[in-house]
Amino acid sequence: NFPNPSAPISPEQTNGTHITSTSRGIKRSHALLDLEQEHERLLNDVTDNRARVNEILNA
Repeated sequence: NFPNPSAPISPEQTNGTHITSTSRGIKRSHALLDLEQEHERLLNDVTDNRARVNEILNA
């Protein structure tokens, strides 16, 4: 039941592969954006916490 590697690939198969590849790329892009936003939020939290610690130490 394996595809014949020497058989020609139909435009439908190529298009489906392209759509799947594009879909994966979009999902990856969204995941990367989510990670970048989470990273930014965590950096802001660290900065805020550092400022609070400095305020306490200097009080």
